[in-house]
Amino acid sequence: MDNLYKKYPPLLGLHVPSDWLVVKNNMYDVAPEILNLPHTEGDLFLIKDTFFENDIFISKTSLPISTKKRAISIVSIFARLQENLNDENCIYCIYDIVLSFILGDNEFIFTNKNGVTSRFDAAKIASEYMIIFTQYIIPKLILGEKITQNQFESYIRMYYKERN
Repeated sequence: MDNLYKKYPPLLGLHVPSDWLVVKNNMYDVAPEILNLPHTEGDLFLIKDTFFENDIFISKTSLPISTKKRAISIVSIFARLQENLNDENCIYCIYDIVLSFILGDNEFIFTNKNGVTSRFDAAKIASEYMIIFTQYIIPKLILGEKITQNQFESYIRMYYKERN
């Protein structure tokens, strides 16, 4: 098979703030229905493994909040294929989007998870998680504010409220 990254276009709508490092990006505009088309066994394995199984997107940031502390955050998208038991041609993918946050030496750890079946929604949520961390959480931490899990979740809700 030709290089999969040349054959399929990258997924539009995934926006990564400048202070984030993308470790892995297999978020391409490939629908799970592609698996219903005829492929060789090797090609089918490559398509599944690249776009629909395990971590397909990982991004990380590590930002200083003082001279002694850093805030680390990781956003990942984990893909898993599902089949409709009543219709073997009905294949879909569940995308689990996870935001993990660690302050200092494991002083505060928070994880927020979200699951969707649309690759476009997965890209949007991952982008939003990175923006929330960069634009809302980091400034509060730099000012010396303590962040609890409830506050963290309220920043997520506030972000969505401002966008609607």
